[in-house]
Amino acid sequence: MTVTEHNGKFYTLSDRFLVLEESDNAETFSAFPKVILPEIAHLAVGETVEFENGETDLTYLFDLMQSLKQSGRFDDVVSIDCARKFGVSYVRGDRFRVELGAVSDMETKLELVDLILARKVGDDATCAVVNVSNLKKPTFRAVGTPELLLG
Repeated sequence: MTVTEHNGKFYTLSDRFLVLEESDNAETFSAFPKVILPEIAHLAVGETVEFENGETDLTYLFDLMQSLKQSGRFDDVVSIDCARKFGVSYVRGDRFRVELGAVSDMETKLELVDLILARKVGDDATCAVVNVSNLKKPTFRAVGTPELLLG
């Protein structure tokens, strides 16, 4: 499950973007990763999220969630930004932002992220942005604090 915010309310979502619960308090669902979605038109418990662009192709959202879960990496994810189809990213463990770009070649991208982190990061409190949107030129950039992972 994930949680999203819309119009000051918070909603838990299934991996198929079915709205499960609603709350006025963000803390109610703080155990779940936050997901930033494309522009939302309507949310209601028991219904699938409706997007402003009714023709939004949800395939990339489903593929992203499935890939993260199947790879065993979803448990470390604290937030996912999938508002733009070709600008998808996620934050892992409050230490690493992973920029995927498009949700293609996910298995390769996720393996590359693990390889880069294993080589570049020790046990210290390093925060970093790992960009694997271009598989031929992946990048690693250390950042000073977790707050810098948001931008």
